[in-house]
Amino acid sequence: MRPVLIFPPLTDPSQPYSALPALTAFLRERAGFESVQIDANIGFVLDRLNGPKVREAGEKIRQRLEQLDEEPSLAEQQAVEYAFLISAALKGPMVERGIDWAVLGLRDPSVFADLGRLDRCKRLVDEALEIHSAVSYPIRIGFSNATAPDFTDPGELTAYAENTGSNPFIDFLASETLSRIEAATPNLVGISITYRTQVLPAVTLARLIRRRMPGVPVVLGGSIVSRWYDRIEDCPGVFDWCDYLIPFEGESALVALLGALAGERPLDRVPNLVYRENDRIRRNPVAPEEIDALPTPDYRGLPLERYLSPYPVLMLNTSRGCYWGKCHFCSVSPAMRRSYRARSTDLVHDDIVTLNARHGSTCIAFGDDCVAPATLAALARRLRERGPAISWQCEVRFEKALTTALLGELRDAGCVNLIFGLESYDPGVRERMGKGVQQREIDRILDDCRRLGIAFNLQFFFGFPGETRSEAEVTAGLVSREMHGA
Repeated sequence: MRPVLIFPPLTDPSQPYSALPALTAFLRERAGFESVQIDANIGFVLDRLNGPKVREAGEKIRQRLEQLDEEPSLAEQQAVEYAFLISAALKGPMVERGIDWAVLGLRDPSVFADLGRLDRCKRLVDEALEIHSAVSYPIRIGFSNATAPDFTDPGELTAYAENTGSNPFIDFLASETLSRIEAATPNLVGISITYRTQVLPAVTLARLIRRRMPGVPVVLGGSIVSRWYDRIEDCPGVFDWCDYLIPFEGESALVALLGALAGERPLDRVPNLVYRENDRIRRNPVAPEEIDALPTPDYRGLPLERYLSPYPVLMLNTSRGCYWGKCHFCSVSPAMRRSYRARSTDLVHDDIVTLNARHGSTCIAFGDDCVAPATLAALARRLRERGPAISWQCEVRFEKALTTALLGELRDAGCVNLIFGLESYDPGVRERMGKGVQQREIDRILDDCRRLGIAFNLQFFFGFPGETRSEAEVTAGLVSREMHGA
C-alpha cells in the first residue's frame, strides 16, 4: 500500500512539522507501507517568495486598481480593499528587488548573528505575503494572521475553496501538489491540519483530489480536526470535503483504516475514526497510543535543505498531552482527551541519536505542550553523559522545580531557548485562567535564564474573560521591562 500524507499551507516555513514524520515512521516501520510525505507548506511558500511571483502579483494589483478607479464611487468594502491594494502596490518594487535576498538570508548562519539583517529578511517575507494577500482579497495569507471562513459554515468554506479568483492556494495545489500526489499513485491521501491557517488550503486540496482521483479516499486529521470532534454532528457538510476524519492520534488509526479499506476489518473497528454512513455520522471509540511503542519520526523524503533556517531543525516529542491540563482556555489538552503520557528518557535519547545519525541534525525543537521538570532533568543528564552535542528548545511552565541548578544543567546539555506560556503577568488573571503559576517563580526563573545565558520566549494574550484594562497593563509593563532578554 502507498498512502500519501500532505502537510498543507500556510504556516511557519523554518522547519518541518512532526505530524507527517510521526505517521510516516509508523506506517513504514510498523506496517511496512510505502508511505510518501509531501510538505506542501514549504512548497507554497517558496513558490510565492521570489521576485517573478511578486512582480506578477504587482501586475494583478495594478489591474484591480484600474478597475476600482473606474467606479463612480466605492462601497465600504471596496474602499477597504482599495487602501489595502495601494499599500501593497507601494511596497511592490522594493519587495520584488529584495525577496530573493531575504530567502537566501534566512538560510545564512551569519544572518542569525545580525538581528538587523534578520529583521529585514523577515520583514520582506511578511511584506511579500501582504502583496499576495492583496491579490486574493478578502482572503489574507500569512504565517499567523491569515483569514479564512469558519468551520461552522462548511458551505462558505466550500465556496471559497472553489473560487479560483479569491482562493490564493488553488493554482499551486492544483498544479504542483496534485501532480505529485498523482505521480505517487496512492491508495489513500491523508491531510494533516495543525493550524486554522491551513483549513482553507486543506479543503481546497481535498476537493481537488476527490475530483481528479475519485477512487482515492481522502482523510483529514490533525489537531484542528480534533477540535471539530465534539460538534461534528452539527456539520455533516464536512464529508463533502473528505471521506473520513481521524481526530486525536493517527498512527494506529491510519493503519487500521488502510486495513479496513483492504477488507481486513469492518470500519467500526477502526479506532478514532469518524465517517458518514447512510446520512448518519458515526464516531468510533477513541484509543490513545502507547507512546513508548512509537518509532522515531521519519523525516526521510522531506526537503530539509529548503526550509528557511540556516540548519535543519527537527521536531521530537517527549510526551503527548499536557501534564498540567488545567488551563481554562486550553484547546490542546482536550484535543488529546486529557490523556497525558510521557515517553521514556531512554527512547527520547535514542530518537535524538537516530536523527543525528540519519540527518546530521544538531538542532532539535521539542514539540511538547510543556515538558515536565523531571523529564528535563533526566534528558539533560543523558545528553551530558552520552551526547550527541545538540542545541535544543522546548516549552515549559514556571515551576518551582525548575530550579537554578536545573536550569544550569539544561544549559550545559545544549538548551538554548525556553518557551513559557505565561499568558498574563497579573496574578488575578492567571488564577482565573487556572495557570497555577506563582509570581515569585516567574521573576526568579527569568532572572536565572538571563544570568545563565538561556534565551526565552514569553507568550501572552489579552482579553481573557473578565480581564480589566489595569490588569492588562500589568502584563504590558512586564513586556516593556523584559523585552531586552526575550
